[in-house]
Amino acid sequence: MKAWRLKEPGQISLDEIESQPVGESCIKIKILYCPLTASDRLLFKGAITAEYPLILGRGASGMVVETGSEVKGFARGDTVVVKPRCGCGACGKCNEGRVFECENPLTFGLTEDGLLRDFAIVSAHDVVKLPERMGAKDATFIDLIDIAIETVSRLKLDKGQSLVIAGATELGMILSQVAIYYQIIPILTDVNPAFLDIAAALGVYYTVKSAEVDAKKRIFALTGGRMADAAAYMTASDYPLNVVFDYVKRGAGVAICGYEKTRADVLINLAALHNKRLNVTGIAEGNNNLSSAVNMLVNRTVSVERLCGAEISFDRVGAELLREIGPQTVYLKTLVKV
Repeated sequence: MKAWRLKEPGQISLDEIESQPVGESCIKIKILYCPLTASDRLLFKGAITAEYPLILGRGASGMVVETGSEVKGFARGDTVVVKPRCGCGACGKCNEGRVFECENPLTFGLTEDGLLRDFAIVSAHDVVKLPERMGAKDATFIDLIDIAIETVSRLKLDKGQSLVIAGATELGMILSQVAIYYQIIPILTDVNPAFLDIAAALGVYYTVKSAEVDAKKRIFALTGGRMADAAAYMTASDYPLNVVFDYVKRGAGVAICGYEKTRADVLINLAALHNKRLNVTGIAEGNNNLSSAVNMLVNRTVSVERLCGAEISFDRVGAELLREIGPQTVYLKTLVKV
């Protein structure tokens, strides 16, 4: 078995790792696709820290090759996706069987060894079986659809209300499509016009190129002077968080969405937060929306075909991370084909 192990920031190698037995409640998976995420890049650059050595890879799709004796509902040859976060197994929620509400969730490739490897053994609780007509490549987006559904639910928006989405990341584009499905009006803003052009091709009608226009004035015009009913900030973007609070009306909800904390020095507009009585919530995972996420993807309610920026072979991971060691944020997904 082989895995990409980060020894310390800037030092990664493809290592042979010892094969482990498959536990009674576990599944052994042949990894097919594993995305290189913003977390992987930030760890490689030393922008965020972890305990080293660490195998990278937050999520993956793959094929079942072996199941434990107590595993039900999975068989050899099934295509599955591994959830990026898993339960701690020790808190009250986990003991009640509500692993998706774990009080101390663990994250593959950050707090635990990840999935950037050829084979992985994981708990059956952390695996979702895929429909036959869903490709393993598309399945790597399911966790982001899950977060998007949770964001719309948490913000409690009604049909016809507006949602500013700050950051045309892959999650931002998926959230825009999920909002449209629920008849909410997304207004997607970003400093990079190329990503907004992709969003427009995905059916996002209102986009704001904040490097070219005054985003606040544009949102004011698009909402008839009311400002947006809510906002969602993508943590993997380079968009300035402190201006997002200016885009919404008094009493609005603002969601901070995503896995990554990209910078330690994010500025917060406390005056707008306080004076507008805004309700801010953090969303780092869905709340058991995976079945809905699978349905949206398999029925093409959410399209992800334009969201894969590149596909690389397993042996090219180290070179890819070295190539991207500069300061830029990578938005679109790079998929590693194992």
